[in-house]
Parts: sequence; C-alpha cells; structure tokens
Amino acid sequence: TQAETIGFDSTGKLAAYNCAFKSHQDTLRMTGKAWFYKCYIEGDTDFIWMESKGKVALFEECEIVSLYDENAGSHTSYVCAPRMDYGTRLSKGLVIYNSTISSDEKQYTYLARTPWSSGYYNQVACVRTNTRGIKELWKGEPLMAPGAERTRVGWKIDAGGAGVKEVAGAEDGNFYWPKPESWYGDPIYTRDLRHRWIDWQQRRGYTDRGHSKSSSKKIKTKGADGKEVVRDDIIPGYEVSTEFNGRRAILNRYYDYARDAYRKDYEDNWAIDDFIAKNGWTVTPDGSKDLVGKEENQTITRYDFTKRDVSYYNTLTSNGFASADDAVGAFGAKGSTLSFDVEGPSAVTVYGIKKGTGRIQSTKQGAALLDYTVGNNAEFEKEYIVYEKKGGTVTITADEDMYISRILVEPDPLVAFVPVKAITVTAKDNTTEMESRKKLQFSAELEPGIPSNKDYVWSVADQSAASISSTGVLTSKALTEDKTVTVTATSCDTKGVSGSYKILIHKVDPKAFTASWFDSDEASRSPYAGTSDNMDVATAGSAGLSGDGQNWSNNPSKYNASYSDGGISYSGYSSPIKGKDVVYVDFPITAKQNLELEQIIISFGNHGTGNVAASVQLIRSGVAEELFADTSRKARQVRKTFPLGEKITANETVKIRVALYGYANEDTQIDTGKAPTIGTVQISGRAE
Repeated sequence: TQAETIGFDSTGKLAAYNCAFKSHQDTLRMTGKAWFYKCYIEGDTDFIWMESKGKVALFEECEIVSLYDENAGSHTSYVCAPRMDYGTRLSKGLVIYNSTISSDEKQYTYLARTPWSSGYYNQVACVRTNTRGIKELWKGEPLMAPGAERTRVGWKIDAGGAGVKEVAGAEDGNFYWPKPESWYGDPIYTRDLRHRWIDWQQRRGYTDRGHSKSSSKKIKTKGADGKEVVRDDIIPGYEVSTEFNGRRAILNRYYDYARDAYRKDYEDNWAIDDFIAKNGWTVTPDGSKDLVGKEENQTITRYDFTKRDVSYYNTLTSNGFASADDAVGAFGAKGSTLSFDVEGPSAVTVYGIKKGTGRIQSTKQGAALLDYTVGNNAEFEKEYIVYEKKGGTVTITADEDMYISRILVEPDPLVAFVPVKAITVTAKDNTTEMESRKKLQFSAELEPGIPSNKDYVWSVADQSAASISSTGVLTSKALTEDKTVTVTATSCDTKGVSGSYKILIHKVDPKAFTASWFDSDEASRSPYAGTSDNMDVATAGSAGLSGDGQNWSNNPSKYNASYSDGGISYSGYSSPIKGKDVVYVDFPITAKQNLELEQIIISFGNHGTGNVAASVQLIRSGVAEELFADTSRKARQVRKTFPLGEKITANETVKIRVALYGYANEDTQIDTGKAPTIGTVQISGRAE
C-alpha cells in the first residue's frame, strides 16, 4: 500500500545516520534539505520522492532496494519521483551519491519518473552509484526549465553511471574519458577505460560562469554495445567534480536559473561539518566546497519586511511603501516606489506575496516585470540581474497594489550581460487564421534561452482589430471585414529586440457564438456569470456549483496562462470523493434561435497525481445524459477539446455539466486535500 515511513513537510533540515526506512509506495517524502548517510531504503513505487517545496535530499553511501510485490497489479517500480516549485534558485533535488541501487529481477524498475504533467520542475542526479537490475533509467521526459540544460534542471547521471565509453562534444569533437573512480559494476557501467583519462575540464575551456564556452545540450556517446547515440542526460565532467563531488557542494550549492550558473546558497546554508561534529558521527571525509573556481564569499544585504518596517532600513528610499497592517510585508499602492543602491554586478531577488504587479529597474538597464498572482501569503520570487560594473540605483515600482515580503541583494562579480538576440513568436497550434470575438494564445521563444532579462511585453499593431493580454492571449474584436494583424513580443532589456507574427482575423459570422465561464480571475468569483459573444444566437447563464457552492472557491494558485485564465477549486471535504455526482459545475445555455452546440473546451485538474477524470453531461428537462468521459488521467492541469453535436431549439435552456471524479479503475476516489479544479470553459456553436 501507499504509506510514508517519513513525511517530511518542514522547510528546515533532516538528517538520518545509519537508519532503515521500509515501505512500498512513497517510503520517503522530502522537503527542505535532507541528508541520509549509510541508510537503507526500500520500496516499490515512487519510494523516494520530493514535495513541491523540496530543495535537496542527498543519499550518501546508502543502499536503495526496489522491492518485488507479487500481489501488485503491475510489476513496475520507480525509485525517484521528484518535484519542485517554479523559481529562480533551484537546488539539486534528489541526489543519489556514492551509493548502490538494486532491484529484484522480476520487477521492471526505472530510476525516475514524474507522475505530474506540468506545474513543477524535476530534479534527480545519480552520481558514482552502482545499479543492479535497473531496466531503464528514465520513464518519459522530465519537466525542465525553458532554456536550461537537462543536466541542470532535469534527470541526469554521470558518465560512468551511464555506461559511456566515450563522449564527443557535438561542437568541438573533444572526447571525455571518465576518471577511474567513476566506474562501477554491472550491468550498465563500464570498467575498461581506466587508462584513458584525459583532463576534460582543461580541454573544454571552462569559464568563470561554471559552464563551457562551447557546451552542448546534447553529446554523442557510445554505449556498452559500441553503438553511437546522442544523449542529453550526462553531467559534464567539470560539474561532476565541482557540483556533485561531496555533501558540502550538493547540499549548499544551487542552480541559479536567472544567472545560468551554480552558486553558493547563502540563505539556507547548512553547516554540515559542525552538525556532524555535534552529533559525534563518523563519516567519510568530504573534499567538496560550497565555493568553486573564482567565487568568493559575498556579504548579502537583506531587507525583511515581515520583521521590520520599511523605515527601519536607512539604505532604502520609500515613496509609498510601508509595513502592511497584517505584518506580512511591505505594501505599496499603485505608483509607489522603493529604491536602493547596489555597488556593482549583483543578483537582486524580490519576494512577492498575495497579488500584484510592478517593475524593477536599475539605472542604466531595462526593466523586468514583477507579477505575483499567488493570492495568498506564499512567496513568489523574481531575480533581477544588475550587470553594470558600477552598479546603480534599483527601483521597484508598483503598477497596482503590491506586497513585498523580502529583498535580497547578492553581489556577483562573475555575472555578465547576456542580451536577447532574437524572439520567435508563435500562435497555439501554429494557427494563421481566427474568427472575430475569439481568443488565441501566443507564445515567445528567446534566443539565447536564458538571457540576463527574460521578460518581454506583448503588443498588437491594430488595436481596433484585437487586443492582447500581458500573458499573450489575443482577443479579436467584432470585425466587419477580414483583417490581418501583427502580434509583437518586445524584449525588456536595453537592446529591445522584437519578434512578430501575422494572423488573419475573419469578419463576424452572424450565426456563430462562443459562451465562456471562468475566463479571468474576476470571472472566477461569485456569481460566476457566463458571457456570450453573440447574444442574438445564444446567452450564457451563471455557473451552478455542486453542493450549493459551499465548498467551491476561487483558487488562483491552480491556474496559469498555459492552462486556464481562471478557475475554481472544490475543497473542504472531510472524506474521499467517489462518483460523478459530488464535484460538478453546470453551465447553462439558452438558445435564441435553433442551433447546434458544436464543441466544448474545458480546463480541469486536481492537486494530486493525475487520478482525476472528467465527465461531460447534457442536462435537458432535468434529465442528465453523459456525452463522454475523459479517463486519460493526464489531468493535473490540462485543457481539452471535445465535440458536442447537440441541437437546441429556440428559447430552450440546457445545461452542460462538467463533473470531476477519481479514476484509475472503477472504484477509484479523489482523496481528501486534492483540490479538484475546473478552469476556463468555452462552449461554441452556431445557428441553423
């Protein structure tokens, strides 16, 4: 059964020395920072996993065993299942170092998988570890940070662990022969290259930023069978020897997404040597460091508005920001500013809470956007890189009511300006035409993938034809003739590079309509009114919620631009949910003419691991008929389109019901605390 031996939910630290942890599914759940030394861990499904607030869990000199369960329906095992929240400061996740992993030969075992389809990053590293019985390393693909190499955000392994006999850089043709101590036993490791060591770091010419001038996301390798393959999961030798070479580096260095480099963790540094000495533990000496190369210890400036009023800090200049009434941070109304000086290149991290938008800008640089939409007191971070050699005055401006909990200023003389060189704009599904009064999602890809300032703003050339939101959602207006409009994304950095996309908007079709619910944050609050873009054909009533609506509420933390523009979640239940008649929302449509409902687009999901299904039903004259059910279970955050094909006569009102229920088999339920969510819903059709 699913049963955690330890469910660690703290943001603090956990250490285990010479312990054994035995269960089946979810044996160890990690958050914060954890260190397991000479421990025994066994299980079968996701038995080493990490919660969204997790940072790093190091398994050093441990024995990890994948069990065979003869009573299980599936004899497939997954050792690791990690997730961590989106952010800039990404610790190393689950790291199995200098250990052994074994599996019963009757079990088909993977090293890692992700049970989540979106909403997180995955971090797993397997270094200097002997595996026996692992059939495949990875199940599927990890959830990665855009622009970041998989070996920094994703699933990765050292060359010895991958069984690589030779590694050729895709750009320069250099070879990497692993150091002798990198090889371990059968079945996927190699021993025959001990005499072929070449100093890979020197040959590839590493820079101060911690990665090669000519580093490649993919490398050509030869496996144990001698066949050449291209891989992107092998940790470069330099990073193995600096970032994954011992507990100090693994626990106290993180990957900084904004700077595209590993850096020392000053905020949550674990004095692991002092901890070991205090407890009298005997451990293998550690030769790793939390500072690498030309890095030097820096003095961090901290502004903590949860403990101090803004006026306490004499290095700040405030124009409108002051301590909030509930002491959760500094509050500034629209137009308020907060300024401070930095003396040189620095990383400035702003932690926002609740909800608000603003900008941050240094004197001679472009602005970056601050957009905090979490809607509660959970912190959301944004890192802004000051790359000017002499620094400058950094100013935060509130574009609407805004809360800031903390600001960190970390000097970093190694950062350099990485400008945006090009922007490629695309429309969802590469659409080139759209109808009037419709919405279409646009996206932008930057080159390079991780510039110093990743922010850009959207614009549309002809605002009489369409408007576009800050998240790239284009809304076409009611046009009397076809018109081609240009959508542009422009970089916020000093270069101001832009990219464009042309789309043809057709004139209004007088017979077509689209009704929408929960299509914004505002529309996701009572009374949940629907809107129709052609009320001569059909009107949309207010959504009706199951259980008199008492357990439903707006939940902005559960939707985003790629999934939904709004949404509500069901919560407050004290027992698991079973069946299709507990969690549902009804969407009323009233026909003004004889018409056909053609399709429905629904966004739905839950807070759990994808066992939620959706049922779409037609309610006519009080009688419900199920039109279809989606049981794909890929439903953490998904948007799906389904045909309806239902005819309605003039003046008739019907309801389309969207119900959520648990599904892995006929008896599955939605467990408590899983927050089943229904996001933006659109129903479209046309008059006969």
